[in-house]
Amino acid sequence: MSAFAVASGDAGIAAEAVGGGVPVVLLHAGVADRRMWGAQVGTLADAGFRAIAYDRRGFGPDDQRRLRDVFAELGQLGVSAVLSNSDTPFVRELYAGLAMEQVFVARAVNSRANGRGKVAEVIVRNQ
Repeated sequence: MSAFAVASGDAGIAAEAVGGGVPVVLLHAGVADRRMWGAQVGTLADAGFRAIAYDRRGFGPDDQRRLRDVFAELGQLGVSAVLSNSDTPFVRELYAGLAMEQVFVARAVNSRANGRGKVAEVIVRNQ
């Protein structure tokens, strides 16, 4: 899968593509991001398509970094804060060094029916 960004005004929109041939653009739900299509992109590529998934404006990697910065600044100001986020290598790297606990939560939204149910998230504390 190749990762790239598309310029959109003053923002960059993260995207990934896999395969060749006729492009198929995958639009995610408002509560998800491009990773929701993980189960489909390989199948589409194997069928001869170029599967393109992107993060709709809302909450992509740059937004995650801004959240981390605000979260850390609150801690430096003496404000205790807690957040939850998807348990991914990216999120674990963002919050490395902070108190982090894995929890399993119910999810009703997933591109794969057998992926619904309990999924891993992390609870992070800034102090």
